[in-house]
Amino acid sequence: MHHWREHNPWEDRAVYVPVEELAECVSGGLIGLPDGSTVRNTTEFVLSRWHEQCGDRLDAYILPQPNQRHLLGVRFGPEGPQYLAPHSGKRDMVEDLLRRYSNEYAASLPTP
Repeated sequence: MHHWREHNPWEDRAVYVPVEELAECVSGGLIGLPDGSTVRNTTEFVLSRWHEQCGDRLDAYILPQPNQRHLLGVRFGPEGPQYLAPHSGKRDMVEDLLRRYSNEYAASLPTP
């Protein structure tokens, strides 16, 4: 379900994906917390942080880029700055999401 699609300035280019699957692309490694401790950056941890900071109404999307360095986003409200821009080093996973959720993007890729 898309809560904020009409409020997304890139709505015509965004490929919407399940928030859980985008969180999986962003997870991995260790991260430092403000108290100085470190935790594993699991998919569950990423999701809990997004929900804790931004609420339960989240739209996850990918903005395809010609250079394959796609931009990720999580919109949590109607105002312009109400989105997160997480980074993923898992380019293959992001490409897989695009292939599965965007017929137009998949059709633009060269055939193997």
